[in-house]
Amino acid sequence: MPRNLLIVGGSALAAVLIGSGLYLYYAETGLPNTELSMANPASSTDTTPEPSPSVSFRVLDSGTQATNAPARKNYAAYSKDGFEKLWTMAHGSSGASVPEIDFSTEYAIGVFAGQRPTGGYAIEVASVTDEDVVRTVNVLLTKPGTNCMVTEAFTSPYQIIVVPLSDAALAHTDAETSAPCN
Repeated sequence: MPRNLLIVGGSALAAVLIGSGLYLYYAETGLPNTELSMANPASSTDTTPEPSPSVSFRVLDSGTQATNAPARKNYAAYSKDGFEKLWTMAHGSSGASVPEIDFSTEYAIGVFAGQRPTGGYAIEVASVTDEDVVRTVNVLLTKPGTNCMVTEAFTSPYQIIVVPLSDAALAHTDAETSAPCN
């Protein structure tokens, strides 16, 4: 009997320690300049989905040649220093002037497609929604259709947007489409 009590007590202590460690680890994902986390929607017994309120955003910059973003990533910048790093990912040391953002009321999100083998690829934020305590960035990745004529050069598409300030956790969804070509 005492041996069983020791096993159960040890298991409970281990569960508490593991849970605390996971909580502390995931609490850091909301820090500035972190990659957006994947959305893990909670299951619900209600079969009628509530519409998610759209969040207005403005496109600050986009292009096909991000200098320092070889892989598919999303980033959020909540400060001037963080935004300068994000801007450098897109422009490198090209000398492109860094736009001003009022970080007391808004922040920037950059979506990067990573290096692609040809032209014809694009990435854009289709929408941003807030639901409960999660802000979801819905990203659309476009690839060239089968009959599209494209440049035979590597590209690295990106887009940078500005959204109203929120303390909601960030998540993203990716959708993929092909460009129609005749």
